[in-house]
Amino acid sequence: VAVAYASVAGLLHFLDVLEARRRSRYTSQWLFGLDDYLTQPGVLRTCLSIPNAEVRTARLQTQGCRFHPKLLIVSQNHTRSLACVGSSNLTLGGMRRNCEAFAAITATTAEESAQFSRTWGSIWQLGHATTIEDIDAYEADYSQRSPKWPDRDDIPQAEPSEEAQAGSESEGN
Repeated sequence: VAVAYASVAGLLHFLDVLEARRRSRYTSQWLFGLDDYLTQPGVLRTCLSIPNAEVRTARLQTQGCRFHPKLLIVSQNHTRSLACVGSSNLTLGGMRRNCEAFAAITATTAEESAQFSRTWGSIWQLGHATTIEDIDAYEADYSQRSPKWPDRDDIPQAEPSEEAQAGSESEGN
C-alpha cells in the first residue's frame, strides 16, 4: 500500500476489511507520505506492529513536490495480481465518505504481475525504512505542524486496547 495520507481509523478499517490482522502469514509493505503532516503517527506505529510488515515513509517537499500516490497491489505467488489506483487516501473519508474514484486492474499472467511488481518497486524506492526513532521525531513535528481540522476521522491516535476490542466483539460489532 502506498498512500499520501493515512489515519488510524482508515488503517484499522482497511485491515478489518482484509482481515489482515488475523492472517500473519501474509507479508506486507506500507509506504506513507509525511509531507503536510497529515499521516497520523499511530498509523506508522500500528503498521510496524503487523507481523511480516515493512514500513517506509517518503517526504518529497524538499524536492519541490509532494509524495501523493494512492496505490494498492495484492500479489498471489507473483502469478496473479490486483492493482488498485485511485484518488482516495487511507482515511475513513477516503474510503467511506468522500466522492473518490479508483480503477482495479487484474494481472493474470506472470509477465503482467511482473509489470505490477516493477511499478511497485519504482514507488517503493521513493521511501526509506522507518524506525521507532523516526516515528518519534515525526510525532514531535506532527503535534506542532499538523493542520487542526475539525474532521480528522474523529478517532484516537492509537489502536484500541485489547479490552476495548473484546468488548465490541462481544456486543456483535
